[in-house]
Amino acid sequence: MKLNHVLTTAILLITVVGCDKKTTVEPGTKTESRSSLKCVSGSNFGIVWDNSNVQIPIVLKNTRTASLQIDGFDHSCSCTSVYPTHATIKPGESKAFNVIVDLTSTRIDTKGIDPVPKQVKIRPITSGIGPQGSSWISMEGQVRRMFTIEPDRIILSKNDVDTRSDATVILSSRVPLKKVELEYDRSLAIVTAERSANQANHQYSIKIKSIKSPTHDTDFDLNISCHDELNNHSTKRVRVAIAANPEEKPVQILPERIAWGRAIQGTTLTEQISLFSPKGVSFRVVDVKSSMPDLKISKLENSNALTRSYKAQTSVKQYGAMQGTIDFWVEQEGIVTKLALPVRYYGSGS
Repeated sequence: MKLNHVLTTAILLITVVGCDKKTTVEPGTKTESRSSLKCVSGSNFGIVWDNSNVQIPIVLKNTRTASLQIDGFDHSCSCTSVYPTHATIKPGESKAFNVIVDLTSTRIDTKGIDPVPKQVKIRPITSGIGPQGSSWISMEGQVRRMFTIEPDRIILSKNDVDTRSDATVILSSRVPLKKVELEYDRSLAIVTAERSANQANHQYSIKIKSIKSPTHDTDFDLNISCHDELNNHSTKRVRVAIAANPEEKPVQILPERIAWGRAIQGTTLTEQISLFSPKGVSFRVVDVKSSMPDLKISKLENSNALTRSYKAQTSVKQYGAMQGTIDFWVEQEGIVTKLALPVRYYGSGS
């Protein structure tokens, strides 16, 4: 009887160590490239409030026999950035990094203050260790919301302040607050925080008492910081736009301009854009174009006949000042109008 020779192929699965995370790698991948960096500290950031600037310190160790160059980081979310963005780690040595996360967009049940799980991932962009690069590094913890604000974007003219409810931002806290701090451009407006008569509901009215009569459209950020009785704090932002004559514009854009300022190379910049009709007349956006090649525009789901929402996002790749416009072609009552939104930021190496 003739024996058939059977060729058996063994598939080798290689386990990679990340931050308490294991990954399987397909055959043919260089093992050194997938296990060169090990997260030795910072995989669990505990329970935090939903701040816009949560800092998670981590330590990465180079397990190679040669120096490792980090040229930046990929992020699982545009709400995340890592500093420093570049580093060289010698063999066997470790380097500390700071992961900064904006947790204000985390989905949290509006009832109660029970924390919800949150996972943040980053991946070092490394050179000279194979095409696969490094593994994703996971950081896990829990987020709970201290307070909510409604609305978070308003537009006003001088005549609106005493007549429109939009001149008041309602702050609802989950816990008793020790103090509420307001930071804004006092040359443009006067804003106060007034506590509700019902002390049990921890509610405040943030009222825009008056605004300076504008000669041109302008806007400013109203930063609201809440501190509880244990000295925990959380900060949220309200974007306030002041229109010189809003009736002249059937469709308006908020913000009036995007000015990101100085940003380190490798940083991802994002901004939400809202188009709306102050007269309550429906409209549609025919086309959207950016004059800046690296600036991407995507439509958000929370849009309707009177409001359109978009997200502008770019990754800083160059040195020096970058500027351009996002152009919206809007049709309302059969008339197409071009609306230009100025954009500017400055790329920096450090």
